[in-house]
Amino acid sequence: MNEDTLKEITKRVAEYKDRLDDSVESKESLEAHIEALSDVFHVSRKEVESIANGVIQSRNEGRDLKSRIASGVYSKGVILSMVVVLSVVLVLIGRNLPLESRSESLPSEAPLVESNSVTPNYNVFFKKSVFAQVLASMSAIKPLVMEYYSMTGKYPSTFEEIGLKRTDMSSGKYIDDMVIGKKGELIVKPSQELGDGVIIALVPKETMGGMSMEWDCETSYSDSILFPCNKISSDKYLSLF
Repeated sequence: MNEDTLKEITKRVAEYKDRLDDSVESKESLEAHIEALSDVFHVSRKEVESIANGVIQSRNEGRDLKSRIASGVYSKGVILSMVVVLSVVLVLIGRNLPLESRSESLPSEAPLVESNSVTPNYNVFFKKSVFAQVLASMSAIKPLVMEYYSMTGKYPSTFEEIGLKRTDMSSGKYIDDMVIGKKGELIVKPSQELGDGVIIALVPKETMGGMSMEWDCETSYSDSILFPCNKISSDKYLSLF
């Protein structure tokens, strides 16, 4: 199956699925539509069913994410993950503190400078946790980009096209701004905790002939060797902000 055929079948399945509900009659109607597409495009029914299942799964994931964002569940999940990450960081700090310092209360706000009571490794742990939280927030948007691509055959150019707002993207604790690139990249300018002019990007890449998608991480962060990301110059994306 060539790429054009794959995209056309995906588009038709998505459009047809939009007109159906979850009733038995709708499922039977979709089965008949799959059979018809198999005949029209001269591909096996199994291939069309595989595409249809991918579309349905993507749509379900997208709806679930939107409902979580709308209901506030997602924001609570992010807060919970931040608490877990911070707990791990504090444990690691405790292991590196002198014994006489462990009985002292840890500061509520984590400084980014070395002090007499905290080892230099603290900065590394803290920045890694910030970087990880930014990636987690970005990853939550990926299903919506994938759903949009499966329906239209192209990447969204704005957050509004996937039901979000750009202004909402900067509400995260460590995200100053986020944009969508020309090729569907999710690009973030993180907060000052990671330094000035830092860029983090998740870049989509089609696999399995367009039936699936993988994401590569790119960053201009100077210590990116600590993370599974390709090193880039911040100039690559700064003009988008």
